[in-house]
Amino acid sequence: MTLGTVGPHSLFASIAAAMAAAGPGGTIELESGYSHETATVLFSGMTFFGGAQSRDIVLNLGSGITTVTLTGSANIDLNDASDGNGIVGNAGNNLITVTGGVDAVDGGLGIDRLVVDYRQAIGAITGDSTSNFTEAGGGGRSVTMTDGTIEHFTILTGSGADTITTGAGNDIIKTGQGASTVTAGQGANIIFGGNDSDTITALGGGNLVRAGNGTNTVTTGAGADVIFSGTGSDTITAGAGVDHITLHGGADSVDAGAGHDRLFLNYAALLTNVSGGIAGGNAKTGYVGHIADLTGSTVDFRQVESFTITTGSGDDTVTTGNGADILRGNDGRDVFRAGGGQDMLFGGNGRDVLHGGTGADQLTGGDGADNFVFATRAEAGIGATHDVIRDFRSGVDHINLVGIDADVRVNATGDQAFHFIGNAQFGAVAGELRYANGMVRGDVDGDGMADFTIEVGMVPNLSVHDFFL
Repeated sequence: MTLGTVGPHSLFASIAAAMAAAGPGGTIELESGYSHETATVLFSGMTFFGGAQSRDIVLNLGSGITTVTLTGSANIDLNDASDGNGIVGNAGNNLITVTGGVDAVDGGLGIDRLVVDYRQAIGAITGDSTSNFTEAGGGGRSVTMTDGTIEHFTILTGSGADTITTGAGNDIIKTGQGASTVTAGQGANIIFGGNDSDTITALGGGNLVRAGNGTNTVTTGAGADVIFSGTGSDTITAGAGVDHITLHGGADSVDAGAGHDRLFLNYAALLTNVSGGIAGGNAKTGYVGHIADLTGSTVDFRQVESFTITTGSGDDTVTTGNGADILRGNDGRDVFRAGGGQDMLFGGNGRDVLHGGTGADQLTGGDGADNFVFATRAEAGIGATHDVIRDFRSGVDHINLVGIDADVRVNATGDQAFHFIGNAQFGAVAGELRYANGMVRGDVDGDGMADFTIEVGMVPNLSVHDFFL
């Protein structure tokens, strides 16, 4: 029976005090708005009633508690004991955690989450969110759910080879050390694999998948997915949507699917040369290609539109397409070539060659005598599309204009070189190149107007020796 309400205007000031008076099978009613208490349930068969105004109520089930029931609509969280419990939720949004024993959970109405914390399990965890999850090998852990009463799941497993399936919902799944198979349904799921060879499948909805360092197979559906792989050899297939896929080494295969996808390659730890890039495709439907280093870290990719690539201490050569790419080198003499798009290229240490292609690019050479290449006027740009060299050092770095014909008039023959005139004004002579106020400007047709511009910051002066003409 109900022995009274709990709250500042009631007989009992706390849930703990009310339970001590109630004994087994009693009913505790929360005063409207009563909130912020964590209490241990000491008797079986108790019922807790509260309205939607109550918040932050946590009930920890003591040893030997066989059943507990929630009624009303308060958001009450329940943590089981390790010896198994029967738990019935209410119409509120309940967070229910089970860790061991033989449990039975009915979430009731509301938007509930069941946390199955089996991280101490040694046997394999198998099951699905419509029925039960069970530990094999006599571990004694199992939880049976009333189908349709739990909307979201958090599943944490131990060292076995697990097989976990969840349905629609925003689920969190983290496997342990075994070779596990995880299948998550529609929703914004978060999945962490272990360090063995896992097979992870997540349907549409926008998923975060972090595979471990084993040989993994990851498949996602439609949605904006974020996928991280470890150092193993992974096969990743993403569905439609704007996907971000990050690799850290190993022999990987990536199909990014439809949508504007970005491939992140973090090869910063590699000591040998990284080479490769796009072999075909376009920025609309994606590029196909191959990148590898000498130690066996490789990636074959398709349907990738943009790249963010960080290389290590080797002499690296990487070519990308017309997406907005970010290429970042470290030690070594790197050669980075990007296509159209607003790219960011960082050479790092060493004598690097940075070729941004068309688009308004940001180029940073880093330490070493760097070569900034502009093969056409369009690659240098003009106005809002001009390129910017962030750290040009006069007397050390070079601006390479060899590929640009300095005189495009119809009566001019051959590929002419530019004539550097310092900060003087154009004299209506084709082929003049000047520098003033942080801008390199070139006139290729003799009309006295700049046909391309390159921003180099506020370097006080440039000389002809700062250019390859």
